[in-house]
Amino acid sequence: MKFKMTYYYFENKKPTKRIKDTAKDIKERKEAKEAADKKTVDDIKAKKEIYKGKVMTEETKEFNEKVDAEAKEMEGKLKEKEFEYTKEEKEVLEIMRMEELMDWFKKSFQLKEHDLPTMIFYDPLSNDIKDSVYHPINTPLRSVKKANLLEESHKFIGHWYRLIRKSEDPPIDYGMAHKTVVGVKYPGYIADPDQEWIMNHAVKDEPFCKMLAPEFTKLAEVLKEVKGLNFGTMDMDKNGVAYANYKSYPTLVHFTKDDKKGRKLKF
Repeated sequence: MKFKMTYYYFENKKPTKRIKDTAKDIKERKEAKEAADKKTVDDIKAKKEIYKGKVMTEETKEFNEKVDAEAKEMEGKLKEKEFEYTKEEKEVLEIMRMEELMDWFKKSFQLKEHDLPTMIFYDPLSNDIKDSVYHPINTPLRSVKKANLLEESHKFIGHWYRLIRKSEDPPIDYGMAHKTVVGVKYPGYIADPDQEWIMNHAVKDEPFCKMLAPEFTKLAEVLKEVKGLNFGTMDMDKNGVAYANYKSYPTLVHFTKDDKKGRKLKF
């Protein structure tokens, strides 16, 4: 399996006075531009005032239509003209963009202050944020170099390889209530803090697994409107995950938002 990863490296950083002041200046300049643009368009429309209160003739109507077209054309040109940022403003905007991204990641992964700095790794087989994981590291931002980033990446990949023993290729997700789960997807699914799973660990030729399969799919359909609840089945003959070592099949395990170790369900 080839790994193609993108990661972000974050640590705590509070907005400086420079960032706050520049953001305020940008807002004020944008508002001033919008006001000036509006006045330009309004001044064109004001030409129609010369016929206000007079009897509407074909000549008057034609003149007003011409003025409206001119105003609309000017409005379009002003909108097309992009707001020009200074060099310093561009630098500050990039800092703000990264801070917003960091806040989004912290919220998505429920990262606390003591979890930072951290690396965010994307699942090599998916671009979905839900299949990403975070990897806390102890290297301060000022000490980051290519060498220690690679070292941390190798640690993560080694952990991933040990975790996933075998896996089928991920199937196409057609949005069905019941999902076919494979080894490389299993850890990301059950670790998601915003989702809970009822996972069916089964083997194809086991009679009880065959009996359970259609009923499990029906249950998934009945409860598909329950927000955050997911149903999946993993073929244990073709997929293997380090901590999913069950001695009998089928085995149903409920992974809640608060309990990612899972609880076996009796049936």
